Amino acid sequence: MPTANPREKPAHVTQTRAFRPGLGLGFKISAAIIILISIVMGLVTWVVRERVQDTLLAQMRLKGLALTRGLAANAAEALITADRLLLSELVDKAVKQEDGINFVALVDEEGVILAHSNYQQEGQRYTLPPDFSHEQLQTGRLSYYTLDGEPCLDFALPILLEEMGIGLKKKLGTAHVVYLLSPIRQIVNTTLRDIFYIAAGGLALGILFALFLVKRITRPIARLAGAAHKIGAGNLDLSLKITSRDELGQLASTFNLMTANLKKAQAELIVKERLQHEMELARQIQTLLVPKKSPTLPGYSIGMLYRAAQEVSGDYFDFIELGHGQWGIVMADVSGKGIPGGLVMAQTRATLRTVAPASTSPRETLSKTQRQLDQDIREDMFITLSYLVLDVAKKQLCLARAGHLGALVYRQALGRCEMEMPAGIAIGIADPDTFERKLSEKTIKLHPGDFIFLYTDGIDEASDEANHLFGLNRLVKCLVASASLRAEKIITRVEQAVRAFAGNAPQNDDMTMIVIKIEK
Repeated sequence: MPTANPREKPAHVTQTRAFRPGLGLGFKISAAIIILISIVMGLVTWVVRERVQDTLLAQMRLKGLALTRGLAANAAEALITADRLLLSELVDKAVKQEDGINFVALVDEEGVILAHSNYQQEGQRYTLPPDFSHEQLQTGRLSYYTLDGEPCLDFALPILLEEMGIGLKKKLGTAHVVYLLSPIRQIVNTTLRDIFYIAAGGLALGILFALFLVKRITRPIARLAGAAHKIGAGNLDLSLKITSRDELGQLASTFNLMTANLKKAQAELIVKERLQHEMELARQIQTLLVPKKSPTLPGYSIGMLYRAAQEVSGDYFDFIELGHGQWGIVMADVSGKGIPGGLVMAQTRATLRTVAPASTSPRETLSKTQRQLDQDIREDMFITLSYLVLDVAKKQLCLARAGHLGALVYRQALGRCEMEMPAGIAIGIADPDTFERKLSEKTIKLHPGDFIFLYTDGIDEASDEANHLFGLNRLVKCLVASASLRAEKIITRVEQAVRAFAGNAPQNDDMTMIVIKIEK
């Protein structure tokens, strides 16, 4: 029988490992709270970062699209007339409208830059970096690429000209507005930094007061995380109740402030886009109310210019065929700009076109017009108006003036301009009887080489950057110097002179001109 080894333990005896001291319970609880809070705060940070970045990016897309659309609409006329100065003005104005714009450019159909916020780029071809990608918008394209190490958004919309009468649009070029994404990154980083500071405070409190802060911190953080998701989903009416004055209360206040600011910005953007859309519709409607071209009369050349200072103008001009070789020609200016002036302008046009064919007397036509408009014009508004009837065969015109600027008549035989100012007061100032008593008309005979110049005060009262006015003297000198040209060229010379004088000063008033010249 074998002998038992005294060193061997009986089979029924359980072997146990010796206790080895390890991490304390307090450390484990603190570590667990740190990990838990870190996870929660990480989720909150990620959600806020993604939602804020998406929200800001969406706002940038809306603003960029609206700005590019407005730039494309305003640049159409300048491209038609090849007006480089106006193109540069439009580009400079667009750059100043938003922070974060890298540059603005207007490009023709060949890809050549006509105007650029960095003028050194003008005349070069507009090319995208090789790493660009794009998505198709409803009317244009949004490109993503890196420029000089900075990620960019390039809004590109076509510059279209609507060809009246056939319902087609002709593409004249492309408007580019390029935004940098760095402002969005900066806002996101600032938000992340604030959240990091709050999280650090929460972690410190969690280490010191582990058991207490398990309930104290996790619940508010969960509430903040849920709020971040709701805000990101578009619930901008959400408001967190601030129950403490610690970091969590500060975070809740930041969320409330962010939500309020986002809601306010979204509402303002919607209102701005709606107003801009309505103004654009009003501008398009008003454009339909003014002549697109002057009548063709044998032995005459006729030039005209119409440029509004705002989307909707208070100036009005028109050519009304009266029959028997006679034409009524109107030049008017409504006090006030924008929508009110545009509405009164449209009403004046409708009234004149109704009463004018019934008489060849300008005085009678203006009297009837004043009587119809007298009750419909606000007390703080009035209309100045010149109306003449041109007899094509007799080369003779009859002029009446309702408080408008005098007409300038150039006499080739004398080599100078004469001011014709028949008596009359503005429509809307006096009652119909007083208006009719003050009104007179004058017959003017024109000879070959003579012309008559009608205009609004946006011409002679155009100002430069020092607020000096262009003035009547400069206008007369320009007309005399251009007298040998056809009417269309005379208009061009006057416009160039006014633009050269104004320089970079903005156009503060509507500009309208008509020249009627007897050709040799």
